[in-house]
Amino acid sequence: ETLEHAAMRETLEEAGVAGHLEASVGTFDGFSKRKLQEQRVTFFPLRVERELSTYKEQHKRVRRWFPAPDALSALRKPEMVAALRAFLARTPAPAPTVGGSWPEAAV
Repeated sequence: ETLEHAAMRETLEEAGVAGHLEASVGTFDGFSKRKLQEQRVTFFPLRVERELSTYKEQHKRVRRWFPAPDALSALRKPEMVAALRAFLARTPAPAPTVGGSWPEAAV
């Protein structure tokens, strides 16, 4: 299974969303509480094209949407914060005069 395929599968299972993956924002070290070990995780932004009303892990996870900068304070894992910061650093801020807004992030 490729990293990209794993990322798409995980977002479908964990957040019930599907769409188009963009280029990776990087690979970060983290800790898996479930496996009780260090792990390396590669993060990919996803342009959401479909949001499911039911999904595999909905009983374990609550999907919430935030403007991307606001999601930083909702994230608990340092590697997720680092990945979102990397995404925000490469994504130009929307022009307020155009009425644009930051992409949203599911947490």
